[in-house]
Amino acid sequence: GRGVCLCGNIGSPFSKHVLDLKPPDTVVLEISSFQLESTVRFKPHVGVWLNYSQNHLDRHKDAQEYFDAKARLFANQDGQDTAVLGDQPELKEMAGHLKSHVVFFNDSAPKDIENPNYLAALAAARALGIADEVSRKVFAEFKGVEHRQEWVRVLDGVEYINDSKSTTPEAGRWALTHLKKPMVMICGGSDKHLDFSPLKDLVKARVKKMVVIGQTAELLRATFADVIPVEVCGSLPEAVETARRAAKTGDCVVLSPMCASFDMFNDYEHRGRVFKEIVNKLA
Repeated sequence: GRGVCLCGNIGSPFSKHVLDLKPPDTVVLEISSFQLESTVRFKPHVGVWLNYSQNHLDRHKDAQEYFDAKARLFANQDGQDTAVLGDQPELKEMAGHLKSHVVFFNDSAPKDIENPNYLAALAAARALGIADEVSRKVFAEFKGVEHRQEWVRVLDGVEYINDSKSTTPEAGRWALTHLKKPMVMICGGSDKHLDFSPLKDLVKARVKKMVVIGQTAELLRATFADVIPVEVCGSLPEAVETARRAAKTGDCVVLSPMCASFDMFNDYEHRGRVFKEIVNKLA
């Protein structure tokens, strides 16, 4: 029942919409560390930080600088505002220095909701005075978002999954943890100077073969080749064909790059669309 504007780093700039907003409207704004590092007076009524892991170390000098940029989301909040946080130690330590009302969304989780994204949304909605019943109705009707573990098709008994939004190792961990079929995984992209080695045990347990492309292909091969078969390919079409040959009935082929896309594509959405076009043309 409210006017809502969804914008920011998700694809449509805030500046495009700001003159059209009416006072009762709610703006849902996704903000990157790149944007936050130069903010001065930005003051969200509800700020949400889902989780913390290394990212964008090609831009930030180290992990602490990246963390500090993200933390600027809450810098100007006061007691009338809310910070919705995951329960990681780094975020709990930061919470002790905030002036806003802090909610750890895992601590107040209903027993029947396990998805952390849903829990964060529920906590943010509560802070805006939206009843849980409304949030639950939305969750029940939600069909998922393109490029996020998106089912594409089944061919020869093999499922093809587009998870192009996976642009960090931690996003790859989510796919590895939640997709239950034996997996042939297509990975790689532009290099953000991230460490993939914490995933070695999980990759060994879940992945039959990894097919790697892009700037990080050799890094990924060097990281995982001692625990699973890894094959380097020169393009996404070649990678899909290689993955297809490696997959058997009951498996899934998953594009979950764990890297940004800018070495070969305009963005992760372009990468995901190209993957789907390739897969849908397979005979």
